[in-house]
Amino acid sequence: MSALPFLDAAAVAALSPLEAVDALEAALRAGLDPDADPPRQAVGTEAGEILIMPSASRGAAGVKLVTVAPGNPTAGCRGSRASTRCSTRRRSPRRRSSTGSR
Repeated sequence: MSALPFLDAAAVAALSPLEAVDALEAALRAGLDPDADPPRQAVGTEAGEILIMPSASRGAAGVKLVTVAPGNPTAGCRGSRASTRCSTRRRSPRRRSSTGSR
């Protein structure tokens, strides 16, 4: 599988739904196997839930972290927030782990 492309927020926002589907299909055809990913976890908290979604492929590892706080919308805040982190073997300042190491 080739190196993961870096997509900034503008590039992601510019993708049409069809282009996103095409990108997923290409990754799956190139060997990405979602069934081989580590198991997802859901951690309950007093305020809501934390969802941890790890993924790995040859040469790359990443995690999507989602916090869900169902009571937030009544206070004028978002009910959920998500972030992703991806690390690859290839050195690139745009692909850093959450600790900042490459």
